[in-house]
Amino acid sequence: MLKEAEVQSSGNSLGELGSRTVVETLVGQVRHDPGSFLAQSPSWVPEDGVLLPDGRPILTIKDFLRLAGVLPTRP
Repeated sequence: MLKEAEVQSSGNSLGELGSRTVVETLVGQVRHDPGSFLAQSPSWVPEDGVLLPDGRPILTIKDFLRLAGVLPTRP
C-alpha cells in the first residue's frame, strides 16, 4: 500500500487499495458495533442525513466533529 501511494501520488495520499482498505475497515467496525448509528437506526440511509441535537443538519466537517463530541457545541 505504501508503494502504491508513492507511485500514484508521491506518497501524499493513499492509492486505490489503501483507500479501500481504510474505508472497509471503518465501515466494518461501524456495522459490527451494537452502539453505532447504523445499529440504532438500521433503516437509515446516507441520503437521510444526520441531524445535530439542536435539529440542524450536519453539513460540514465541523458539524460532524461536534456530533462526535470532539468540538464544543455552539452556544
